[in-house]
Amino acid sequence: MVPGPANATLIHEATGNVFPPEDSSILDLIPDATFIVDRTGNATAWNRAMEKLTGTSRSQVLGTRNYMHAIPFFGSERIPLIELVMRRLEIPEQRLRSLTREGETLSMESFVPDLFDGRGGYLRAEASPFYDARGAVAGAVESIRDITERKRLESLLLEKDKQLQNQARQMEEFSIALRIILAQTEKDRSEAECHIMTNLRQSLLPHFDRLRRMGLDNSQALCLAEMESALQDILSPFLTRIASQYSNLTPMEIRIANMVRSGKSSKEIADILNIAEKTVSTHRYNLRVKFGIKNKGTGLRSFLMTLSR
Repeated sequence: MVPGPANATLIHEATGNVFPPEDSSILDLIPDATFIVDRTGNATAWNRAMEKLTGTSRSQVLGTRNYMHAIPFFGSERIPLIELVMRRLEIPEQRLRSLTREGETLSMESFVPDLFDGRGGYLRAEASPFYDARGAVAGAVESIRDITERKRLESLLLEKDKQLQNQARQMEEFSIALRIILAQTEKDRSEAECHIMTNLRQSLLPHFDRLRRMGLDNSQALCLAEMESALQDILSPFLTRIASQYSNLTPMEIRIANMVRSGKSSKEIADILNIAEKTVSTHRYNLRVKFGIKNKGTGLRSFLMTLSR
């Protein structure tokens, strides 16, 4: 072999021929389907990978001219990529969009419908010229790779990407709709609460004053006061706030905390709940611990009043 100005030449030194058949076995070592044409367009090499890809033996192709080597791919005599490279022909506009050029190497990807028993397949072809010792174009070599599986995966990825985009758009639309629903629900809840509170204030609270004027004994007065306090708690956010902020409180502790906040003594709480005063004191101690105000100089009622604001 004699080096050329751009690529290693494939001119046989003794005969001057381009890669004669007796040397074509070298190309069989190349895993990609590869063939060679000389300066006249005569096919001079066609490796085993090319035979496997096209189903056409080298004996059917070698020595052919006039783009006959394109028939296994396109079913007709058509100017292949290798000829565009070697002859530097003007590239047709419809093919220019599918070609890329790097130096003197042209590459393209295309779908070939006649391959694989008519199922067709995607191929990537790369073609480069080579030169003789004088620097003239002596021929060209083209390698072809089956990229059908890669194209299939790319298509699947594109389809999956479209699906994900659609899902993301649907999720965003769902999120917007959910926010609208939640906002309307919150509005409806607030309006319902306001209506209930108004009715309670207007319908029930006036009766407590009438009951107090009926000469109740001490026990009855305490019970009435507890009922009124419970109703006032319903009308205020205290119980909701303390239950949400201190989820470790027991129901009894919440009741006692509510009574302490309203100013009742341990004895009054014990009488209302019908428990020992010592038990109330134990609950008050546990409340200070759970509220984190033990030994901090903060009164339990003072702290509970801050939760009512």
